[in-house]
Amino acid sequence: MRFRWFGLALASTSFLMSLLLRVFWGELTPFLLKRGIGGSIIGLVGSAFFIGYVIAQLIGGVLADRLGTGFIMGIGLIISGFLNTLYGVLPPSTWVSLSIFIGFFAGFVYAPSVKIVRELFSDILERAVGIYTIAWALPFMISALLVPPLARISIDLVFYVISLITIASGVTDLVVLRCMSEARAESVIRALGALRNTNVMLIGVGGFFILYMNWVIAYWLYDYLVSSGLGITYASLAFTLFTIAGLVAMPLSGHLAYRIGAKTMLLMDIVVYSLSGVAIALMPRVPYALILAVLLGVGRFVTTPMQSSLIAVSVDRKFVSTATAAANTLWQLSGILAPYMTYLLASMYGMEISIVLSSLMLLISLIPYSLVRIR
Repeated sequence: MRFRWFGLALASTSFLMSLLLRVFWGELTPFLLKRGIGGSIIGLVGSAFFIGYVIAQLIGGVLADRLGTGFIMGIGLIISGFLNTLYGVLPPSTWVSLSIFIGFFAGFVYAPSVKIVRELFSDILERAVGIYTIAWALPFMISALLVPPLARISIDLVFYVISLITIASGVTDLVVLRCMSEARAESVIRALGALRNTNVMLIGVGGFFILYMNWVIAYWLYDYLVSSGLGITYASLAFTLFTIAGLVAMPLSGHLAYRIGAKTMLLMDIVVYSLSGVAIALMPRVPYALILAVLLGVGRFVTTPMQSSLIAVSVDRKFVSTATAAANTLWQLSGILAPYMTYLLASMYGMEISIVLSSLMLLISLIPYSLVRIR
């Protein structure tokens, strides 16, 4: 019993590190802009990450089903962590290309980690996923607390510290999780049969619009709050409250979804997420921004365990990695568009309008999610 909870903690930590490789750029952006690195480069680095990440989804999912989850996750984190150190060595002109490779190897983590949770907690899956998806929230708090003080010392130091803890997590996966999940030798063709599942595709399409807004928050909301007059101190506080709200809401949402259903919970939460996103864009001032950050955190992070719960029960347990990777491929396509498209829209109409439009796009996801059939 204790061993499976330890496995849950490691799976969640591994995904946390793959996410931290993306979200720390949000807090680093004000410092990069002051150094003279353009917003277009920052946006392209974010979009490039997801090009590699999307390519890796099906590859990582199939390899995890065949070779074992811990092995694939460990290799992905070690290589992506090492490549992340190169930001501190190479000139900014190379960062976009480098980001593609970092995204590729970071993309080996999510689907295998969900498979571990499914295998260890098939009896209380919704509750376990609610705990696992705390990993979606913690990187925002870690980044808000860690990046600004390190960046004041040296921007390169940020890259090195993030890389070090990512590599350490990957080594732990190789040592511990490699033996925790059974490797399966089913054919790739048979495994890819999971992609024909209608629920998988509906969840993938709905998640595209949700994750689009997620990446707008991760890459640009922090800088928007800073430039709107909050300053780094209050913007960091807003993101800390945003994270705390998510940390509290995600486990609670798992328990509530166990009673009312993940689909109902998700549909209600999408509305909260959309409205709070519009509100914080229109009122980026103290105290409104701090209060709205709490609501935004609830809306943002409750979507995660609900999506994971839905996808985890859509296919045969042997192919959860492949099915999760299929839906996640559609989800992460939004990451290719969101960072740079947000910058382009902001350059034409202002960041306020850009964030409002992204928030309203969330409501489109209500259509495919309402069509999902619960088994």
